[in-house]
Amino acid sequence: MQGDLRIFVYELPQIEKYQLTLKISQFATENMVHEKLLSSNVRVQDPLRADFFFVPVYPMGVVYKYKRADEAQKKLLYDSIKKYIPPDLKLITCLQESYNKAWCQRQKYLAGFLKYTLSLLKFWDDNFGESRHIFIFPGGDQQNIFANWKEEIGRSVHLLVEGHYGNYFQNADDKQTQQQRRYMDIVIPGGGDYDTMRPYRKRKVRKIFLSYCGSFSGSKERETIPTILQQMKEYRKNLLFQEVCTKEQFLENLRTSRYCLTPAGSTPWTARLYGAIAQLCVPVLFNTDVFIAPYDLDAIFNNLSIRVSSDDSFEPIIKSILEADYEKIYKNLVENRNKFMVNYSFPELFTELLKIRCRS
Repeated sequence: MQGDLRIFVYELPQIEKYQLTLKISQFATENMVHEKLLSSNVRVQDPLRADFFFVPVYPMGVVYKYKRADEAQKKLLYDSIKKYIPPDLKLITCLQESYNKAWCQRQKYLAGFLKYTLSLLKFWDDNFGESRHIFIFPGGDQQNIFANWKEEIGRSVHLLVEGHYGNYFQNADDKQTQQQRRYMDIVIPGGGDYDTMRPYRKRKVRKIFLSYCGSFSGSKERETIPTILQQMKEYRKNLLFQEVCTKEQFLENLRTSRYCLTPAGSTPWTARLYGAIAQLCVPVLFNTDVFIAPYDLDAIFNNLSIRVSSDDSFEPIIKSILEADYEKIYKNLVENRNKFMVNYSFPELFTELLKIRCRS
């Protein structure tokens, strides 16, 4: 069936000056997907044969290009697309009572960039053209990174690294929007940088029972980690908890640990989750219903991970980890890892696109 799918990948050299390629970043997902499509057997050179059109916009790359620019460079970038900024754009950060000049300027710039990009798409206005274009959003902000996305690309296919996550920082409008886009949003695996998402071929002795390297603050889930560490010490397990570690240490921890804590940050998605899966460390999630597995593969995902509730007392959390059937979970992880690695899960992605094509 996947051989029957046809995707045309736009070449847009005009937008290169507006975006970075973030290969050493948790947002490398946007570049990974683009690169894999370029070499995929579903790619077609003739746009008239295409079912879908992939737009190689790197939303986080656009944000970081602007963020890292000095004031003179920001002005040049802004001035080059300001004629595309919608005059009726409504931004809370630009209202008088909550005016934030820097944020207002950036959001206007991003909205103008999106409008400019659409002006370059030759097949956007064809019959059903908008609904056949694919955009990728590799960050927790999802489509909201572009304030005008509903008006401009609200009918397109979007690849997201966040699922439809219930009450997790959502208002009524967000819930309604996600319900309306239920059949046009595809939840894909997030990623880390290229090194983290590259499977390590040498088999490592997993001498560490449970590990975590990262901040102990920033979310309710992360704040529970020190207490878990303290209580786990009573069971005389080999534990490794660090607030700071180098990239090499981080990877080594993933490769030599049986279980890796993967608490959420400001949103349910976290790059360390997919890094743990890539390096065959069983991920421990601190929620039972908020995180939604990519491609609706919830049952498979739940069999290769441990999911506990951060609302529970610490005793059942620790019990869940200690009493888990590690060999069985690890076997499921080995067998299904590729389904949850963005650079290997294209069969699953193509299946979801075929579903959208059939519905259309």
